[in-house]
Formats: sequence, structure tokens, C-alpha cells
Amino acid sequence: MTAERDYQPMLRHAENLQYLSGYLSPQDLQRQRQTLEAFRQRRREFVYELVRSGEPADTLIPTVAQDLDAIEATSEYHPGAIEFLREELDRHIAKQLGSNPLQRFVTRWGVPTLGVLGVIAYAWARYAGG
Repeated sequence: MTAERDYQPMLRHAENLQYLSGYLSPQDLQRQRQTLEAFRQRRREFVYELVRSGEPADTLIPTVAQDLDAIEATSEYHPGAIEFLREELDRHIAKQLGSNPLQRFVTRWGVPTLGVLGVIAYAWARYAGG
């Protein structure tokens, strides 16, 4: 695992998701949604940076698989968390490799940009209305 490929934040979220399953209280359901969104944000950032890194496209998925195999060998994380991360990364790396640079940019920055625009619109509405 190289310094530029930091799997730890995604693995922590994936591991938490393993324990937030089955019958959940309303509070746990909210934690599950928040954890899943945090995982997705980290995954978007990771895949965006990985595809942008300039590594040959045909080596990205095998390299990630090797990294995850090495992490799995340490037995530090729940096996289900590693498998969940592996499936998510495989699918999203393949999807990003099939898109053009503008689509990758929108995928990476779309959610944060919409959040900022929403806050601005809300502030404007409160300011203009009051």
C-alpha cells in the first residue's frame, strides 16, 4: 500500500457499516445513513485521485486488489468490510475509467458544490425574507 493510496478512512467506514445492519433503532438507522454517505464521499475522492494519478488504466483495479489483499492478510479489519470496499472500488473505478474527464470532475465535486450552493441559497432566502 502506497502513501497516495490511503484505504484506512474507507475501511473504517466500511467496518462500521458491518456492525450497523439488521434490525436498527431510529438512531442507528441515522448513523448508518451518515456512515454510508461518509464512506461514499471518501470513495469518490479516492477513485477520482486514483484515476487522475496517471497510472495506466489497465493496472488500477489489479493494483487496488493487491493492496486490499495485503490489508486482508493483516486481519486488522472485518473481512466483510474489505470485501465491501473491494466491490465498491472495482465498480466505481471501472465506471470512472469509462467516463471522460468532465464527467469525473462532476462526480468528484458535484455533491460538495451542491451543498455549498444550497447553503448560499438558504442564506440568501433568509436574508432577503427577513
